[in-house]
Amino acid sequence: MKNKPVFLAVVLAVSLGWTGPASAQSRFGFKLYGGLGYLSGGDINTGCQGISDLYGELFGSTYHYSLIGGYEPFHLGMNFGGEIFYQVTPKIAIGLGVGYMNATRESSLTITNGVESAVVYWKPEVKAMPVTLQFHYFVPVAGGVKLVLSTGVGVVIANFDLNQTMFSDEMETMKTSAVGFGAQGGLGLEIELAKNISLTLDFLGRYAQVNGLTGTWSSDPDTEGKLWFLDATIAGKGPYSIITLSEGIPSGEGAVMTNVREAKLGLSGFSAIIGFVFRI
Repeated sequence: MKNKPVFLAVVLAVSLGWTGPASAQSRFGFKLYGGLGYLSGGDINTGCQGISDLYGELFGSTYHYSLIGGYEPFHLGMNFGGEIFYQVTPKIAIGLGVGYMNATRESSLTITNGVESAVVYWKPEVKAMPVTLQFHYFVPVAGGVKLVLSTGVGVVIANFDLNQTMFSDEMETMKTSAVGFGAQGGLGLEIELAKNISLTLDFLGRYAQVNGLTGTWSSDPDTEGKLWFLDATIAGKGPYSIITLSEGIPSGEGAVMTNVREAKLGLSGFSAIIGFVFRI
């Protein structure tokens, strides 16, 4: 058979899912996306809530002051990013992605006796940049629509800032940062809009937490150190779980502190995103 080598090459190409150079799927591409994200906050939300609850018991139950408001945890924020990927086969791709997550929320607790008032104010903010290695598996559904299963691991560069006032007009500012690790997985749809351009809809679940947060606290006096999470009992009230920044292991005056450990910033949660894929 004179054309036997050509015949075998065609059979091999078809078996691998390729139809030849002229119509082969582009191997390289990039993705841009944006959407909403939810994160737990971890010890940060728990610690700020503990301070709010402690003041509530001290002034509300003990001195019978009126309380208005209280700490409200941050969870929702924006999620943006991009990814460069290589299409190993028509069904498998490997990508390197960089993202940005942000979440913040303002809240306050007003303590009043009807004549005078004092306010405790919080504004925590989390900014995180995950760098991930991701694997994608494509399942054709119909026409130009594909189901996409994704999983990946990576590192997270995180910043936690806290602006707060404690019964005064003077703003105290805490700025900390650290690097952690995480993993994520997701389910999505890729819808072909034109040749080499697709719309993507994704729902991602994420596990990540960062500890070892270090930085500064511009209070009186200014402090440099590590962010800690602990249970505090003050004036016989508690224990309440709180956060504090200290050079060494905290052992506050006038308070009993137990279960002291490094605070953990919880970035675990999920994101709903929309994006575009461009294949080269």
